[in-house]
Amino acid sequence: RAHFFGAFERTQQDTKQTVDTRGLFPSEDGVYDTGADIEVAGVRYGRVEMGLSVNDIHKALARTSRGSFSIAVVEMALVALFSYLLGNYLTRQLAVLRDAALRLRTGGLGHQVAVLGNDELAETAQAFNHMSSELARTDRELRERERALSEAQSIAHIGHWDWDFASQRQEWSAETRRLFGVSADAEVSFELFLERVHPADRARLQQVAEMSQRGILPDDLEYRVLRPDGSAAIVAEGLKF
Repeated sequence: RAHFFGAFERTQQDTKQTVDTRGLFPSEDGVYDTGADIEVAGVRYGRVEMGLSVNDIHKALARTSRGSFSIAVVEMALVALFSYLLGNYLTRQLAVLRDAALRLRTGGLGHQVAVLGNDELAETAQAFNHMSSELARTDRELRERERALSEAQSIAHIGHWDWDFASQRQEWSAETRRLFGVSADAEVSFELFLERVHPADRARLQQVAEMSQRGILPDDLEYRVLRPDGSAAIVAEGLKF
């Protein structure tokens, strides 16, 4: 706004004009005021005052601030939503892989899981399916070889057995069990072995067992076996670590 006080007439003698500047003065109504006196040749003819309103600027800044806050709130909400969805997806897929691994451990060889998408979890699922298929194939091959070996041993009346000295655990093949007259579900041990050996050969085999635990084994061993049904057999055995 401008306020003019008085009037004047310019002449050729008006050789000097003085403007007294006072600067900007804020007011309570949101308008910055300034003013200046008009003097010519030392004579004051009036005064000019101007005001600059900043209300619109304040309103624009307020709208910008509210808009920025709203945008920040929306961004935070979207980040939280996407984090929840991603976390839920990852957790669900990992749970599927965990359950599949537990099933594989309990004998579910060949179990497959669904492959979803093309991300790292999908690649992991594909790798799991391949591993599970290979384990199932290997298990079938081993079972077939064990069946063929058992059949060959039965035909040739040849058996085998293993003895783990550290755990004292023994494993007898099906033909070895038949030769000693032991059922397929019976628990085997060195004591059971000595029980089936002819009494005249037990001391010698006991000595061989003690030497074997010190790393000394004979190449060949022959002894007699007495079965529970009263039948007897002579066993020729080759030993190795």
